[in-house]
Amino acid sequence: MKYSLRITSYSGLVAGAVHYRGRVDGEHPRSCHGASHYNAPKSRGKHTCDKGHIIPEQISWDVEASWTEERYERWAAKRFEGDGPTQYTVESDLIRDAIQRFLGEYPHQWWEDDFPAPQPGDQLYLGHLALLMDEPDPDGWGHMLAEVPA
Repeated sequence: MKYSLRITSYSGLVAGAVHYRGRVDGEHPRSCHGASHYNAPKSRGKHTCDKGHIIPEQISWDVEASWTEERYERWAAKRFEGDGPTQYTVESDLIRDAIQRFLGEYPHQWWEDDFPAPQPGDQLYLGHLALLMDEPDPDGWGHMLAEVPA
């Protein structure tokens, strides 16, 4: 499966301060039989195919820094004001953390929702860049950041 890392940036209240956030999204699962239907009878809010089989949800997660529980508790004590674990001041740190989390080099944080680990052969790309590249890839995925070893 292919995953893409989307990076967004925004300026803070301090002049010249820029923060980055990242989100990793997996491919949209394909329907096994015909079209995809949402909230069909007996699906309990899931997508189904024409024959009623439930289609798995897209895997996605926010990139978060590897904080200790103590650091997270200090941030919570400040009523979650200020930079949180999803806010980066250096874009390369965000990319590094996304790659490490994707490859399983450090575990999910205790406060995060768990998601299935990438399987051998899964690839992480820097965005879906077909329209932004001078010479786009034929499949439009852009620059590969990491691949889970087989």
